[in-house]
Amino acid sequence: MKHMLAALLNLLLQTNARSAPPPLPYYTHHVTCWCEKCDGQDQAGHWTAARELSAYRKQGVASLRFFSVSPGEQITVLDGVVIVDRADLIRVLKPMTALDVPGEFEPGDAIWRVQIMAEGGAVIWHNGRMVETVLDGLEDCQERRPACSGIIEQKGIRQWWIKVRNVRGQIGWVRADWNFADDSCGTLQRR
Repeated sequence: MKHMLAALLNLLLQTNARSAPPPLPYYTHHVTCWCEKCDGQDQAGHWTAARELSAYRKQGVASLRFFSVSPGEQITVLDGVVIVDRADLIRVLKPMTALDVPGEFEPGDAIWRVQIMAEGGAVIWHNGRMVETVLDGLEDCQERRPACSGIIEQKGIRQWWIKVRNVRGQIGWVRADWNFADDSCGTLQRR
């Protein structure tokens, strides 16, 4: 009887560990491009501001505002970071496997997608650790459809900050998302 209780408790703990959300925030550093169009290449270079922007000494609006970037002003991108404050919660609808993840995800399982990468790639929280993998059939699955392996029950919250230098030589951090005219990769999904 003791062995059965111990086994049941162990199973419950494993199930809870699999479905528990990841520790956040999660940072991906040195990101000057964040989409499939980059094909692994950085997009550091000259970008044109689409709107008035505030540049801060460090990433995050809690930092001191340092200078302004005017609409139409060209800046040079030096570095970047994507900060994940909330991961996507994906509910598995039909059995599926993920690259480099042992076993199979069963209907009803929860997958915490922390970071989105190109070509279906993702960083997921699995069994208490971050795993880089490929999750096919999920990107546009916000409704139940026959082609979907899982459905996104909760969208994540992500911020993309880039370190920039203006023509006056000032260096600061600005939000990249939706703020640049020639930023084909800076259009993170609105969350």
